[in-house]
Amino acid sequence: PNYFEFDPMHPENRLPYVDTLKLLIIPDRSSLLSSFRTGQIDLLWGGAMSAANIEEAEDVMERCEDVLYYERLGNDRVCGMRLDKPELPYYDLRVRQAMNMAVDKEAFLADYLKGKGVMLGYPFIPAAGFEKFYTPLEEMPEEVQMLFEYDPERAKELLTEAGYPDGFQTSIMCDAAFADEVSLIKSYLDQVGVVLNIQTMEAGAFMGVWAGRNHEEMIHAPQSGLWAPFEQLCTKKGMYSNVAYLDDPYYEEVGQVIASDMVTNPDKYFKTMKEAAVYELASAWGIWVPARNTYNMWWPWVQNYYGVSWAGWANLQDLYKYFWVDMAMKKSMGYE
Repeated sequence: PNYFEFDPMHPENRLPYVDTLKLLIIPDRSSLLSSFRTGQIDLLWGGAMSAANIEEAEDVMERCEDVLYYERLGNDRVCGMRLDKPELPYYDLRVRQAMNMAVDKEAFLADYLKGKGVMLGYPFIPAAGFEKFYTPLEEMPEEVQMLFEYDPERAKELLTEAGYPDGFQTSIMCDAAFADEVSLIKSYLDQVGVVLNIQTMEAGAFMGVWAGRNHEEMIHAPQSGLWAPFEQLCTKKGMYSNVAYLDDPYYEEVGQVIASDMVTNPDKYFKTMKEAAVYELASAWGIWVPARNTYNMWWPWVQNYYGVSWAGWANLQDLYKYFWVDMAMKKSMGYE
């Protein structure tokens, strides 16, 4: 009752508005979405783990015409390959290039993502906040552009040059919720002789493997670097999200520029980040796929929320103090 903040738009109102906040952990996506559709959950938002994907959002909108939503590009996922093991085939850059060229990314975007996304959305998305870092695909050098071109014949040639004319087998761990996506990528790789043995896991177990860096070969994991590019979450040595086990002195140099020049010499910082993105994409440490849209969804009775995902430095919860629930509206719509 004596919380120190007041609503800046309505200074007479003391924050927070709600009396109780419950953050529900529902690992099963079908149960989560069912709870939202039936009004047991007021708000579905946040990072890639909690926002709705395309199919989920379409299903909710079809069943619940009153639900509000905000569509945005968000963190995506990548089939990451461990590059610290010389015995693995993709230690060779040509193999990683081949695996990228074997996947039809235009079809992935048009059919699997239903056109809801962009071809190049890593390590930055084409948004205002990243405009000084982002390089459009058509302006990328050939060694990056080739990774987005569907060319299975050239992929086979590269595999042969690398010593794998008949392809090879490897294992990949993934969250069961993304098994269909990994299976689609597997179907493309099968055509050039690269056989993915998919190990699906329940969400909680998968998170333990990902955060614990316990995958032996490949893993289909979040690209965590997008929301804080200056933290080098996917390229810094030892980071849990560095699923390729990168240990490249180049990224140490980039980190030095970030630390010394972000504020004092922003032009150098922007230039370095832009160059680092090209360097990272060309390294092909993962199978790059188009970035998809995600959907923050909420019921109309959630007042003073308009779809935003982030409201400060790694502090999702800070926004909740501004929301309130119009209980009379909720009841009038048939939900208790």
